Amino acid sequence: MPETIPIKVAVSVLADISLGIYRTPANALKELVSNAFDADATRVVINTGFPYFRTMICRDNGHGMSPGEFRDIMEKIGGSIKRKEGQHTDKGRPIIGKIGIGILAVAQICRRFTIISSQRGSGTKFEARVDFTGFATPEAREISLGSEEAKEIGSYELFDDLPEESDAHYTKIILEDIEPGFRERLLEASGPETKISEYEFEKGDPKALSDFVDWLTKKSVRQISDYNRLLWELGVICPVPYLEDGPIKGHDVIPDIKRILLDYDFTVKIDGLELRKPILFPTSPEIRNKGEDYEIYDVEFDDMVEDRRLVFNGYIYYQRKAIWPPELRGLLVRIRNVVIGMYDKSLLNYPRQQGPRMAMLSGEIYVKQGLEEALNVDRNSFRETDPHYIKLQEVVYRRLGGDKETKTAGIFSDISKYSRERNVARRMKEEMQARKEVLANIEALLGISFEIESCEDESPVPVEVDMDNGTIVIYEGHPMFPRAKAARRLFERVLIAYELANGVADSKDAVREEFYRLLMEG
Repeated sequence: MPETIPIKVAVSVLADISLGIYRTPANALKELVSNAFDADATRVVINTGFPYFRTMICRDNGHGMSPGEFRDIMEKIGGSIKRKEGQHTDKGRPIIGKIGIGILAVAQICRRFTIISSQRGSGTKFEARVDFTGFATPEAREISLGSEEAKEIGSYELFDDLPEESDAHYTKIILEDIEPGFRERLLEASGPETKISEYEFEKGDPKALSDFVDWLTKKSVRQISDYNRLLWELGVICPVPYLEDGPIKGHDVIPDIKRILLDYDFTVKIDGLELRKPILFPTSPEIRNKGEDYEIYDVEFDDMVEDRRLVFNGYIYYQRKAIWPPELRGLLVRIRNVVIGMYDKSLLNYPRQQGPRMAMLSGEIYVKQGLEEALNVDRNSFRETDPHYIKLQEVVYRRLGGDKETKTAGIFSDISKYSRERNVARRMKEEMQARKEVLANIEALLGISFEIESCEDESPVPVEVDMDNGTIVIYEGHPMFPRAKAARRLFERVLIAYELANGVADSKDAVREEFYRLLMEG
């Protein structure tokens, strides 16, 4: 019989984890994907057990674990969750996961699971049957923070030296006894009745994900089923490549990062659907012209901060209409290609109110070095007093609000400028259309064709009509014109009617009669 080994976790870690910090299935599963990435896997296959979700399976073709390594992980699960900055795998990938935290993340999804793993050349595998029943006890929830005391939260049975093919290398995790809350969220029949009609995936179609992204551009991710939300969120948070045209159609933004993601040769499939980052701007067919409808801004930094190096780059994207789905609004921070939380709509707590303009921005920051000491235990939020986090805020704030020292305009200043330019262009278009209507009415009433010209020169009269040459000149700067746009347009029509009446009538009474006729009929 195998030995039953207790699992103990430091109270300081358990108290946070037991609060349910992995609030969605995607956030819990991302830890398993991160561990597979660190194991130099090229392929992760997740089977959710759709549509009943009674059992989930996650398998990767990474280098696997030995029984001794697994024992060591379980013994240290309650110790330090930090790792040395700058570590890389044998393939040169930056190490992004923390296996102990990944195992605790699984406990957010189920209470019992099995891990099977083999390493190339060993000719054996091991199987560990893990029971985290103690994880959900009332005592675990009542533990206070700060203590380093270890708490027993479960146990596992280890079966080692099981026969396996000599060249096999993998880790397979079978999640059983799925936590009822998670399962109910994923069931197609669950959720409020307000959920919109679902997108039906063609799982084998490589265009399925991009079609899904297009479908979402008029919806919120919160409106769709939690199963489809799982697919969307995993695409955002996993270190997989972008959609072919992403993140911004027609523009090669962050080319170094896109190339690195492709070079990782890392794919994640869930229920037969290969994931990509579902980020594709613009998010409206009306957004067409760069510099007029949208703009892209680079963000980068590389320097020492408090004797520690901080290196990051990325982009901030702006479009003149609100971004859909709204879950893409804000700023997404990735450390070593792993998402920390989700999109931050506050733009790292930007201090100046910007109203609806905040909904027009989206961006990603890739932190290549540093900021890790600012990570909280949940790996989904930051300690905002950390010098690296403060520097990140400072750089982003300068990009948004401008830099007085270098006299560089900020993104919000550009948005204001673009808005003014669009308003001027729209007013000119409206005025041209209004004047076309005036000219058409004149021709219908008088049988004479005219052209309207605008002039900035000074003139004793605001409107001048040349009956012989068929021209009407509007002196735009004349003080008689009111400032209000609607009043100005009405006043302009009245003056044109008056001057035309004077041009076609030959007596005072005839001028009055013609003037009234022109006003009433046209």
